Amino acid sequence: MFNIKLPIGLIVLLLITIIVNVFSNITIEYYGISVDIFRTYEVQCGNILSVINTTDISEFSQDLRVNWNTCQQKAYIVIITSTISLIFLISLLLYLIYLYKNKPARDDMSDILALLKRINNK
Repeated sequence: MFNIKLPIGLIVLLLITIIVNVFSNITIEYYGISVDIFRTYEVQCGNILSVINTTDISEFSQDLRVNWNTCQQKAYIVIITSTISLIFLISLLLYLIYLYKNKPARDDMSDILALLKRINNK
């Protein structure tokens, strides 16, 4: 049986990164392509709570009013994917902890080894 502590540690690390992702800022990237130039434009929408709690476009800053709908959609996507990931990882973590707590005790192998040695010596 494999070492079950390593997957438990990795799942805890993934849970921490998901929680950090929920509290990070929302950014939208646009790519501008012309004949000569390729540019990346980045729009900082703010944190998830401020973006979701904005109910009217007049509450948004003047620079972000064009991207208001896109910022809200991106915030909802981050919340939905983070929630699904958290539910899956927590259930997997609970299952692995259950397996770790209820793993069978290892039997003493000395009797079988002595029997195999006796058979091989004949």
